[in-house]
Amino acid sequence: PGPVWDNRAHTGQWRHLVIRDGGGVLVSLVTTPDVTHEQARTVADRIACLERVRGIVWLVTDRMSDVAQGEQRAVFHGVSHLDVELGGVTMQLPHDAFFQVNAAGAEILLDTIREALGPPTGRALLDLYCGVGAIGLALGREYAPVVGIDITPSAIALARDNAERNGIEGEWHAGKVEDVLPTHSLPIPGGIIVDPPRAGLHPGAARYLANLHADALIYVACSPNSLARDRIVLEAGGWQLSQLWTVDLFPQTPHVEAVGRFIRPIDPA
Repeated sequence: PGPVWDNRAHTGQWRHLVIRDGGGVLVSLVTTPDVTHEQARTVADRIACLERVRGIVWLVTDRMSDVAQGEQRAVFHGVSHLDVELGGVTMQLPHDAFFQVNAAGAEILLDTIREALGPPTGRALLDLYCGVGAIGLALGREYAPVVGIDITPSAIALARDNAERNGIEGEWHAGKVEDVLPTHSLPIPGGIIVDPPRAGLHPGAARYLANLHADALIYVACSPNSLARDRIVLEAGGWQLSQLWTVDLFPQTPHVEAVGRFIRPIDPA
C-alpha cells in the first residue's frame, strides 16, 4: 500500500498500527495525509478478516513527533470503542482514550491501590489526574462521592458517562488540578489518589495537597524520581510516607510503577 514511515528521515506514509485488546481487538491505522481512502480501506479489509477484530479506525497526522495519534478519518469496520473491565466495573473507551495496556497488570495495580488506601470509610474519594476515571470508578462503590479532576475535557466526559452507566456517585471536573482543587469544598475525604504524569505533581498542586487532610494519600508514580521529589513537599506539610509498593506493568523494560501510601501520624483535624 505504500512505504513505511521513517522517523529519522520523516518520509513514508504508514506510521503506526495500534492494537488494543479488551472484549475484542480494536485496531487503529495511523498514516500521513497522502494515503488515500482506497489505500487505507484495502488494508483495513485485510485486517478485518482476522479473528476477534471488533473495529478498525483510520487516523491521519502530519506531525513530526512519533506519537500514535491523529485526526479520525473513518471507521472502516465495526466500532471505534472497546468495553473494558477493571475491578468489576465496565467502561466504554474510544480508540484514543488513555488506559493501561497491560490488563492483568492494571488489576494488580488497582489491588495495590486498594490495599494502600486501607479499609474504605464510605466518605469521599479524591481521584486527581484521573484521566478517564478508571481508578476512581473501580473503587467508586466503596466511597461516596468520587471526585475526579483531569485536564482533558474528553477524558472527564468519558468518566462522567461511565460513572452514570455503572451507577457510581461522582463529580468530574475538567481543568488543571492546581486550579480546580482549591475551589472545591469537601469534608475530610476518606482517601486521596494522585496519579500524575511522568513529570509528577504541579508545584501548586503539591503545596495544596501538603496541607490537605485525609485518612490516606496514595501517590501512583510512573516515575519514582517524581515521587521522591514530591515527597519532600508533602512531608513538609505533615504527611509521612509509610509504605511503598512497586508494580511491573512493562516487564523486560526499565519502567516500574510505584505506589506510595502517605498518612498523617498526628492529624490535628
